[in-house]
Amino acid sequence: MTDETLEQRAEQIVNYNFSNRLSAEEHRLAIEITKEIYLSPEELPFDIWHEHVSQFDQQLQTRLSQAETPEQRAVLRFASLLLQSVAEDAATSIFSNRQQSLAYLEQGLKHAEAFLSDGETTSGVRERVLLLYVNAVGTLEQLGQVDKAVETAQRGLKHAEAFLSDGETTSGVRELVLSLYFNAGVTLGQLGQPNEELDTYQRGLKHAEAFLSDGETTSGVREQVLQLYVNAVGTLEQLGQVDKAVETAQRGLKHAEAFLSDGETTSGVRELVLSLYFNAGVTLGQLGQPNEELDTYQRGLKHAEAFLSDGETTSGVREQVLQLYVNAVGTLEQLGQVDKAVETAQRGLKHAEAFLSDGETTSGVREQVLQLYVNAAMPLS
Repeated sequence: MTDETLEQRAEQIVNYNFSNRLSAEEHRLAIEITKEIYLSPEELPFDIWHEHVSQFDQQLQTRLSQAETPEQRAVLRFASLLLQSVAEDAATSIFSNRQQSLAYLEQGLKHAEAFLSDGETTSGVRERVLLLYVNAVGTLEQLGQVDKAVETAQRGLKHAEAFLSDGETTSGVRELVLSLYFNAGVTLGQLGQPNEELDTYQRGLKHAEAFLSDGETTSGVREQVLQLYVNAVGTLEQLGQVDKAVETAQRGLKHAEAFLSDGETTSGVRELVLSLYFNAGVTLGQLGQPNEELDTYQRGLKHAEAFLSDGETTSGVREQVLQLYVNAVGTLEQLGQVDKAVETAQRGLKHAEAFLSDGETTSGVREQVLQLYVNAAMPLS
Protein backbone atom coordinates (compact mmCIF):
# COMPACT_ATOMS: atom_id res chain seq x y z
CA MET A 1 0.00 0.00 0.00
CA THR A 2 1.46 3.40 -0.97
CA ASP A 3 1.90 6.33 1.39
CA GLU A 4 -0.57 8.26 -0.74
CA THR A 5 -3.22 5.60 -0.21
CA LEU A 6 -2.54 5.52 3.53
CA GLU A 7 -2.82 9.31 3.58
CA GLN A 8 -6.16 9.18 1.79
CA ARG A 9 -7.51 6.50 4.11
CA ALA A 10 -6.35 8.44 7.15
CA GLU A 11 -8.02 11.60 5.91
CA GLN A 12 -11.27 9.74 5.29
CA ILE A 13 -11.23 8.37 8.84
CA VAL A 14 -10.49 11.78 10.34
CA ASN A 15 -13.17 13.51 8.28
CA TYR A 16 -15.71 10.86 9.29
CA ASN A 17 -14.88 11.16 13.00
CA PHE A 18 -14.48 14.91 13.25
CA SER A 19 -16.41 16.34 10.29
CA ASN A 20 -15.38 20.01 10.09
CA ARG A 21 -14.72 20.53 13.80
CA LEU A 22 -10.91 20.70 13.65
CA SER A 23 -8.55 23.56 12.94
CA ALA A 24 -6.16 23.12 10.02
CA GLU A 25 -3.29 22.10 12.30
CA GLU A 26 -5.45 19.74 14.37
CA HIS A 27 -6.66 18.17 11.13
CA ARG A 28 -3.10 17.70 9.87
CA LEU A 29 -1.96 16.12 13.13
CA ALA A 30 -5.03 13.89 13.32
CA ILE A 31 -4.30 12.56 9.83
CA GLU A 32 -0.65 11.98 10.72
CA ILE A 33 -1.56 10.11 13.92
CA THR A 34 -4.20 8.00 12.18
CA LYS A 35 -1.82 7.12 9.36
CA GLU A 36 1.20 6.30 11.53
CA ILE A 37 -0.52 4.69 14.51
CA TYR A 38 -3.76 3.16 13.26
CA LEU A 39 -3.07 2.24 9.63
CA SER A 40 0.64 1.45 9.57
CA PRO A 41 0.57 -1.25 12.31
CA GLU A 42 -1.16 -3.57 9.87
CA GLU A 43 2.35 -4.25 8.60
CA LEU A 44 4.35 -4.00 11.86
CA PRO A 45 5.07 -6.40 14.77
CA PHE A 46 3.56 -5.21 18.04
CA ASP A 47 6.86 -4.40 19.79
CA ILE A 48 8.06 -2.17 16.97
CA TRP A 49 4.68 -0.48 16.69
CA HIS A 50 4.52 0.10 20.45
CA GLU A 51 7.95 1.75 20.38
CA HIS A 52 6.73 3.95 17.53
CA VAL A 53 3.77 5.08 19.67
CA SER A 54 6.09 5.92 22.56
CA GLN A 55 8.42 7.92 20.32
CA PHE A 56 5.50 9.79 18.78
CA ASP A 57 4.25 10.66 22.28
CA GLN A 58 7.69 11.88 23.35
CA GLN A 59 7.92 14.09 20.27
CA LEU A 60 4.56 15.67 21.01
CA GLN A 61 5.51 16.30 24.64
CA THR A 62 8.76 17.92 23.53
CA ARG A 63 6.95 20.16 21.09
CA LEU A 64 4.41 20.99 23.78
CA SER A 65 7.14 22.10 26.19
CA GLN A 66 8.44 24.43 23.48
CA ALA A 67 5.06 25.87 22.47
CA GLU A 68 4.87 29.64 22.86
CA THR A 69 1.15 30.41 22.66
CA PRO A 70 -2.02 29.02 24.29
CA GLU A 71 -3.30 28.15 20.80
CA GLN A 72 -0.21 26.07 20.02
CA ARG A 73 -0.44 24.31 23.37
CA ALA A 74 -4.12 23.50 22.87
CA VAL A 75 -3.45 21.93 19.46
CA LEU A 76 -0.59 19.79 20.76
CA ARG A 77 -2.59 18.77 23.84
CA PHE A 78 -5.43 17.70 21.59
CA ALA A 79 -2.97 15.67 19.51
CA SER A 80 -1.39 14.09 22.61
CA LEU A 81 -4.74 12.82 23.86
CA LEU A 82 -5.83 11.74 20.38
CA LEU A 83 -2.62 9.73 20.02
CA GLN A 84 -3.39 7.67 23.13
CA SER A 85 -7.00 7.10 22.02
CA VAL A 86 -5.91 5.96 18.57
CA ALA A 87 -3.21 3.71 20.06
CA GLU A 88 -5.81 2.20 22.41
CA ASP A 89 -8.11 1.50 19.48
CA ALA A 90 -5.33 -0.12 17.45
CA ALA A 91 -4.10 -2.21 20.38
CA THR A 92 -7.59 -3.68 20.71
CA SER A 93 -8.76 -3.98 17.12
CA ILE A 94 -5.47 -4.91 15.44
CA PHE A 95 -3.36 -6.56 18.15
CA SER A 96 -6.16 -7.86 20.44
CA ASN A 97 -4.18 -6.64 23.44
CA ARG A 98 -6.76 -5.17 25.82
CA GLN A 99 -4.33 -4.85 28.72
CA GLN A 100 -2.08 -2.65 26.57
CA SER A 101 -5.17 -0.72 25.48
CA LEU A 102 -5.79 0.13 29.12
CA ALA A 103 -2.17 1.26 29.47
CA TYR A 104 -2.61 3.75 26.61
CA LEU A 105 -5.82 5.04 28.14
CA GLU A 106 -4.11 5.49 31.50
CA GLN A 107 -1.24 7.33 29.83
CA GLY A 108 -3.76 9.56 28.09
CA LEU A 109 -5.53 10.28 31.38
CA LYS A 110 -2.20 11.13 32.98
CA HIS A 111 -1.62 13.72 30.25
CA ALA A 112 -5.23 14.91 30.56
CA GLU A 113 -4.97 15.57 34.28
CA ALA A 114 -1.75 17.53 33.73
CA PHE A 115 -3.29 19.63 30.97
CA LEU A 116 -6.37 20.47 33.04
CA SER A 117 -4.24 21.29 36.08
CA ASP A 118 -2.30 23.68 33.84
CA GLY A 119 -5.51 25.54 33.02
CA GLU A 120 -6.47 24.06 29.63
CA THR A 121 -10.10 24.95 28.81
CA THR A 122 -10.58 24.42 25.06
CA SER A 123 -13.58 22.32 24.06
CA GLY A 124 -11.50 20.06 21.81
CA VAL A 125 -9.25 19.01 24.67
CA ARG A 126 -12.18 18.65 27.08
CA GLU A 127 -13.89 16.33 24.63
CA ARG A 128 -10.77 14.17 24.33
CA VAL A 129 -10.47 14.05 28.13
CA LEU A 130 -14.01 12.77 28.58
CA LEU A 131 -13.65 10.27 25.75
CA LEU A 132 -10.57 8.82 27.44
CA TYR A 133 -12.56 8.45 30.66
CA VAL A 134 -15.50 6.81 28.88
CA ASN A 135 -13.21 4.33 27.13
CA ALA A 136 -11.19 3.64 30.27
CA VAL A 137 -14.36 2.81 32.22
CA GLY A 138 -15.52 0.46 29.46
CA THR A 139 -12.14 -1.27 29.21
CA LEU A 140 -11.89 -1.72 32.98
CA GLU A 141 -15.36 -3.31 32.98
CA GLN A 142 -14.32 -5.70 30.22
CA LEU A 143 -11.22 -6.65 32.20
CA GLY A 144 -13.36 -7.34 35.26
CA GLN A 145 -11.93 -4.43 37.26
CA VAL A 146 -15.34 -3.05 38.19
CA ASP A 147 -14.31 -1.26 41.40
CA LYS A 148 -11.61 0.61 39.49
CA ALA A 149 -14.11 1.35 36.70
CA VAL A 150 -16.44 3.02 39.22
CA GLU A 151 -13.58 5.02 40.70
CA THR A 152 -12.44 6.11 37.22
CA ALA A 153 -15.99 7.08 36.23
CA GLN A 154 -16.35 9.21 39.34
CA ARG A 155 -13.12 11.06 38.54
CA GLY A 156 -14.34 11.66 35.01
CA LEU A 157 -17.71 12.93 36.25
CA LYS A 158 -15.98 15.50 38.46
CA HIS A 159 -14.35 16.92 35.34
CA ALA A 160 -17.62 16.70 33.43
CA GLU A 161 -19.42 18.72 36.10
CA ALA A 162 -16.58 21.24 36.20
CA PHE A 163 -16.74 21.72 32.42
CA LEU A 164 -20.49 22.32 32.51
CA SER A 165 -20.20 24.68 35.49
CA ASP A 166 -17.59 26.60 33.48
CA GLY A 167 -20.18 27.15 30.72
CA GLU A 168 -19.18 24.37 28.31
CA THR A 169 -21.93 23.88 25.70
CA THR A 170 -20.40 22.02 22.76
CA SER A 171 -22.36 19.01 21.58
CA GLY A 172 -19.35 16.68 21.68
CA VAL A 173 -18.74 17.39 25.36
CA ARG A 174 -22.44 17.13 26.18
CA GLU A 175 -22.68 13.73 24.51
CA LEU A 176 -19.70 12.42 26.46
CA VAL A 177 -20.99 13.83 29.75
CA LEU A 178 -24.17 11.79 29.30
CA SER A 179 -22.20 8.74 28.13
CA LEU A 180 -20.06 8.91 31.25
CA TYR A 181 -23.14 9.06 33.48
CA PHE A 182 -24.51 6.04 31.62
CA ASN A 183 -21.27 4.05 31.98
CA ALA A 184 -20.95 5.00 35.65
CA GLY A 185 -24.48 3.76 36.29
CA VAL A 186 -23.82 0.47 34.52
CA THR A 187 -20.70 -0.19 36.60
CA LEU A 188 -22.60 0.51 39.82
CA GLY A 189 -25.24 -1.96 38.69
CA GLN A 190 -22.53 -4.58 38.16
CA LEU A 191 -21.44 -4.01 41.76
CA GLY A 192 -24.99 -4.74 42.96
CA GLN A 193 -25.75 -1.13 43.91
CA PRO A 194 -29.07 -0.40 42.13
CA ASN A 195 -29.95 2.64 44.23
CA GLU A 196 -26.65 4.31 43.42
CA GLU A 197 -27.05 3.17 39.80
CA LEU A 198 -30.46 4.84 39.59
CA ASP A 199 -29.17 8.03 41.21
CA THR A 200 -26.40 8.20 38.61
CA TYR A 201 -28.84 7.81 35.69
CA GLN A 202 -31.10 10.45 37.21
CA ARG A 203 -28.23 12.90 37.58
CA GLY A 204 -27.39 12.29 33.93
CA LEU A 205 -31.03 12.81 32.95
CA LYS A 206 -31.09 16.15 34.76
CA HIS A 207 -28.30 17.32 32.46
CA ALA A 208 -30.01 15.69 29.48
CA GLU A 209 -33.18 17.67 30.10
CA ALA A 210 -31.16 20.87 30.44
CA PHE A 211 -29.33 20.23 27.16
CA LEU A 212 -32.59 19.61 25.29
CA SER A 213 -34.20 22.70 26.83
CA ASP A 214 -31.15 24.64 25.61
CA GLY A 215 -31.91 23.54 22.04
CA GLU A 216 -29.50 20.61 21.69
CA THR A 217 -30.40 18.57 18.60
CA THR A 218 -27.38 16.44 17.67
CA SER A 219 -27.98 12.74 17.15
CA GLY A 220 -25.20 11.74 19.53
CA VAL A 221 -26.74 13.64 22.43
CA ARG A 222 -30.22 12.36 21.57
CA GLU A 223 -28.98 8.79 21.60
CA GLN A 224 -27.41 9.22 25.02
CA VAL A 225 -30.59 10.84 26.35
CA LEU A 226 -32.67 7.84 25.32
CA GLN A 227 -30.06 5.38 26.60
CA LEU A 228 -30.24 6.98 30.04
CA TYR A 229 -34.05 6.76 29.98
CA VAL A 230 -33.95 3.08 28.95
CA ASN A 231 -31.61 2.17 31.79
CA ALA A 232 -33.39 4.33 34.35
CA VAL A 233 -36.66 2.56 33.54
CA GLY A 234 -35.01 -0.85 33.86
CA THR A 235 -33.42 0.04 37.20
CA LEU A 236 -36.70 1.39 38.59
CA GLU A 237 -38.36 -1.90 37.62
CA GLN A 238 -35.57 -3.81 39.36
CA LEU A 239 -36.17 -1.75 42.51
CA GLY A 240 -39.91 -2.45 42.37
CA GLN A 241 -40.76 1.19 41.66
CA VAL A 242 -43.01 0.28 38.74
CA ASP A 243 -45.26 3.37 38.86
CA LYS A 244 -42.20 5.59 38.67
CA ALA A 245 -40.77 3.40 35.90
CA VAL A 246 -43.91 3.97 33.81
CA GLU A 247 -43.77 7.72 34.46
CA THR A 248 -40.08 7.83 33.49
CA ALA A 249 -40.71 5.78 30.35
CA GLN A 250 -43.50 8.15 29.30
CA ARG A 251 -41.18 11.15 29.69
CA GLY A 252 -38.57 9.39 27.60
CA LEU A 253 -41.13 8.52 24.92
CA LYS A 254 -42.14 12.18 24.62
CA HIS A 255 -38.56 12.98 23.73
CA ALA A 256 -38.39 9.99 21.40
CA GLU A 257 -41.47 11.16 19.51
CA ALA A 258 -40.10 14.69 19.35
CA PHE A 259 -36.80 13.46 17.90
CA LEU A 260 -38.58 11.45 15.20
CA SER A 261 -40.92 14.33 14.38
CA ASP A 262 -37.84 16.52 13.98
CA GLY A 263 -36.55 14.15 11.29
CA GLU A 264 -34.13 12.06 13.33
CA THR A 265 -33.09 8.98 11.35
CA THR A 266 -29.90 7.63 12.90
CA SER A 267 -29.91 3.93 13.69
CA GLY A 268 -28.76 4.38 17.28
CA VAL A 269 -31.68 6.65 18.09
CA ARG A 270 -34.13 4.38 16.27
CA GLU A 271 -32.97 1.34 18.23
CA LEU A 272 -33.41 3.16 21.53
CA VAL A 273 -36.84 4.50 20.56
CA LEU A 274 -38.01 0.92 20.04
CA SER A 275 -36.26 -0.25 23.21
CA LEU A 276 -38.04 2.45 25.21
CA TYR A 277 -41.41 1.40 23.80
CA PHE A 278 -40.61 -2.19 24.73
CA ASN A 279 -39.59 -1.25 28.29
CA ALA A 280 -42.63 0.96 28.73
CA GLY A 281 -44.89 -1.89 27.65
CA VAL A 282 -43.24 -4.32 30.05
CA THR A 283 -43.74 -1.95 32.99
CA LEU A 284 -47.42 -1.48 32.13
CA GLY A 285 -47.77 -5.25 32.07
CA GLN A 286 -46.25 -5.42 35.54
CA LEU A 287 -48.92 -2.97 36.71
CA GLY A 288 -51.62 -5.28 35.38
CA GLN A 289 -52.61 -3.02 32.49
CA PRO A 290 -52.49 -5.37 29.47
CA ASN A 291 -54.55 -3.11 27.18
CA GLU A 292 -52.19 -0.19 27.76
CA GLU A 293 -49.26 -2.58 27.43
CA LEU A 294 -50.52 -3.77 24.04
CA ASP A 295 -51.14 -0.20 22.87
CA THR A 296 -47.56 0.69 23.75
CA TYR A 297 -46.11 -2.25 21.82
CA GLN A 298 -48.31 -1.39 18.83
CA ARG A 299 -47.15 2.24 18.86
CA GLY A 300 -43.58 0.98 18.88
CA LEU A 301 -44.35 -1.40 16.01
CA LYS A 302 -45.76 1.45 13.96
CA HIS A 303 -42.36 3.13 14.18
CA ALA A 304 -40.63 -0.19 13.58
CA GLU A 305 -42.50 -0.69 10.31
CA ALA A 306 -41.64 2.85 9.24
CA PHE A 307 -37.96 2.32 10.00
CA LEU A 308 -37.85 -0.89 7.97
CA SER A 309 -39.72 0.71 5.08
CA ASP A 310 -37.12 3.46 5.16
CA GLY A 311 -34.37 0.87 4.59
CA GLU A 312 -33.16 0.37 8.16
CA THR A 313 -30.95 -2.73 8.34
CA THR A 314 -28.90 -2.50 11.55
CA SER A 315 -28.94 -5.54 13.80
CA GLY A 316 -29.84 -3.53 16.89
CA VAL A 317 -32.99 -2.16 15.31
CA ARG A 318 -33.92 -5.56 13.90
CA GLU A 319 -33.63 -7.16 17.33
CA GLN A 320 -35.89 -4.51 18.87
CA VAL A 321 -38.43 -4.94 16.06
CA LEU A 322 -38.71 -8.66 16.71
CA GLN A 323 -38.79 -8.18 20.47
CA LEU A 324 -41.79 -5.86 20.11
CA TYR A 325 -43.52 -8.46 17.93
CA VAL A 326 -42.80 -11.21 20.47
CA ASN A 327 -44.33 -9.23 23.33
CA ALA A 328 -47.25 -7.95 21.28
CA VAL A 329 -48.17 -11.54 20.36
CA GLY A 330 -47.92 -12.64 23.99
CA THR A 331 -50.10 -9.77 25.19
CA LEU A 332 -52.74 -10.44 22.52
CA GLU A 333 -52.86 -14.06 23.67
CA GLN A 334 -53.26 -12.90 27.26
CA LEU A 335 -56.19 -10.73 26.21
CA GLY A 336 -57.81 -13.63 24.39
CA GLN A 337 -57.37 -12.02 20.95
CA VAL A 338 -56.02 -15.22 19.41
CA ASP A 339 -56.79 -14.44 15.77
CA LYS A 340 -55.05 -11.11 16.04
CA ALA A 341 -52.12 -12.76 17.85
CA VAL A 342 -51.69 -15.20 14.94
CA GLU A 343 -51.91 -12.37 12.40
CA THR A 344 -49.34 -10.28 14.34
CA ALA A 345 -47.00 -13.25 14.68
CA GLN A 346 -47.17 -13.88 10.94
CA ARG A 347 -46.24 -10.26 10.20
CA GLY A 348 -43.32 -10.52 12.57
CA LEU A 349 -42.18 -13.79 11.03
CA LYS A 350 -42.12 -12.21 7.58
CA HIS A 351 -39.63 -9.69 8.90
CA ALA A 352 -37.69 -12.44 10.68
CA GLU A 353 -37.35 -14.44 7.48
CA ALA A 354 -36.37 -11.31 5.55
CA PHE A 355 -33.65 -10.51 8.09
CA LEU A 356 -32.21 -14.02 7.84
CA SER A 357 -32.40 -14.01 4.04
CA ASP A 358 -30.48 -10.73 4.12
CA GLY A 359 -27.62 -12.47 5.96
CA GLU A 360 -28.44 -11.46 9.53
CA THR A 361 -26.39 -13.58 11.96
CA THR A 362 -26.32 -11.74 15.30
CA SER A 363 -27.26 -13.83 18.32
CA GLY A 364 -29.80 -11.29 19.58
CA VAL A 365 -31.77 -11.36 16.34
CA ARG A 366 -31.54 -15.16 16.09
CA GLU A 367 -32.88 -15.52 19.62
CA GLN A 368 -35.90 -13.30 18.85
CA VAL A 369 -36.57 -15.17 15.58
CA LEU A 370 -36.84 -18.44 17.49
CA GLN A 371 -38.93 -16.89 20.25
CA LEU A 372 -41.32 -15.48 17.67
CA TYR A 373 -41.76 -18.94 16.14
CA VAL A 374 -42.53 -20.31 19.62
CA ASN A 375 -45.08 -17.54 20.28
CA ALA A 376 -46.63 -17.99 16.83
CA ALA A 377 -47.19 -21.69 17.52
CA MET A 378 -48.80 -21.24 20.93
CA PRO A 379 -52.18 -19.82 19.78
CA LEU A 380 -52.42 -22.62 17.22
CA SER A 381 -51.90 -25.41 19.76
